[in-house]
Amino acid sequence: MNNYTIRQLIKNIFSGKDLEDVSLKDAQKNIVMKKQKRKQLKNHARNYNEESPKINFKLQYYFSNLHKSKVQELHVYCLKSIFQELDKICKFWNLI
Repeated sequence: MNNYTIRQLIKNIFSGKDLEDVSLKDAQKNIVMKKQKRKQLKNHARNYNEESPKINFKLQYYFSNLHKSKVQELHVYCLKSIFQELDKICKFWNLI
């Protein structure tokens, strides 16, 4: 039994639950769920890091073009692609 299961059992005991309601399986299930969530977050971060350089390069390219040219002469597709890249980032991190 590790520290987490002991803490979980103690919490359940002091929260007024009966010992019959407190099971080792529930505590172990919580551990498995937390490990899966942690693994999922690591994979999510790894995927973002792999995508990040591509997105950053595209944004640098578009913003450098924005800086060089006058705002009136900008092409619509350039602005549209910037917002598409920003949209990808926001969707990736579930910001919108």
